Amino acid sequence: MLLGSGLIGAVAIIPYALELSGDCLKAVPLPVLLVLQFAQNAIFLGVAVGLGLLLSRKVGLGAPVLEAWLYERRNLLTARMFAASAIAGAAIGAVIAVLVYFFFPVNSPAATRRRRNHSHMEAVPVLFLRRSG
Repeated sequence: MLLGSGLIGAVAIIPYALELSGDCLKAVPLPVLLVLQFAQNAIFLGVAVGLGLLLSRKVGLGAPVLEAWLYERRNLLTARMFAASAIAGAAIGAVIAVLVYFFFPVNSPAATRRRRNHSHMEAVPVLFLRRSG
């Protein structure tokens, strides 16, 4: 579950990473690049998740959902267990979104220059279909 969630995030960030790389990776075909990036992220995330699960018990942390699923403890999972975490996560996400909105404007001169310099990628869906030069 942790690895799957991490891989979804890794796939979601691939267009951004390709945009930042600019002309550095034009020699590598796009399908090969996507497979290599996915494989690299899968390896790194697998190691990180595995180590995290092994070491979490030693520092007093746990994965209650995973443990309940593995050991078939149905009564362990309750909605109250996750309510505080969900509310805190939503509040922190909202604060970050507001800060990004006000401190990183999309129409700033720097953002306009970046878009002009990297105009070879028109939109995210186009990225997965073809590369324009």
